[in-house]
Amino acid sequence: MKKEFLISFLYDYFNIGNISDVSQNGLQVDSSKSEIRKIAFAVDANLETICAAASQKADMLFVHHGMFWSHSLTITGNHYNRIAALIRNDIALFGVHLPLDLHKEVGNNSVMAKKLGLEDITEFGMYKGINIGWMGTHREGLEINECARLLGFNAENDMKAYEFLKKKNRKIAIVSGGAADDVSQAASAGADLFISGEHSHTAYSTAKENGVNMLLGGHYKSEVFGVQATSEMLKNRFPELECVFLDLPSGM
Repeated sequence: MKKEFLISFLYDYFNIGNISDVSQNGLQVDSSKSEIRKIAFAVDANLETICAAASQKADMLFVHHGMFWSHSLTITGNHYNRIAALIRNDIALFGVHLPLDLHKEVGNNSVMAKKLGLEDITEFGMYKGINIGWMGTHREGLEINECARLLGFNAENDMKAYEFLKKKNRKIAIVSGGAADDVSQAASAGADLFISGEHSHTAYSTAKENGVNMLLGGHYKSEVFGVQATSEMLKNRFPELECVFLDLPSGM
């Protein structure tokens, strides 16, 4: 596939350019190749991931956490090593942060809502003027341990489960990653359970005092869903593309 066509498709599909974000979403490091035959998908653009993509002979690396954020970085130290590894192996880097969190089809939060079997799904989780999460209902209600099982959360990846009120959770709000403090929004929306990634000391008290159960699956584990779903979407749309998911958990 022509690299130019693929990049244009990804920009349009994720509405990049119309979503305000601290990440510089889109093509972050180019390559000399005009054709993309193999794409590696991962959560983080660190040196381990880049080396794994190189070992897979990938032409492009698609990640949720890219290398360029709101402030500029000198190309020294770890930043230099990562960029050098991309250039040395001629791998293009494409990063999608908030547009991947909030996407209706392949977004981290949308995929989790689907895995839990939620219905009547609506936007949730206001961040800088846009909702990046989703909230829905489960007919019978799910126990918190069943939610963890359905999402693949476990203690090995820093999962924490807090049950303060109901055993059965019908109304569930979801925002992946470092959004534990959004439990206050979940409480205001009348959610039984709030699901996110990272722990937050202040969120614990907010959840407890408002009687909202909370499931924190770890930042990494709450954000594998989007890159995996994007990989599947591209394989289905463009069978000529070879796609591989690099699972390199941080345990956090």
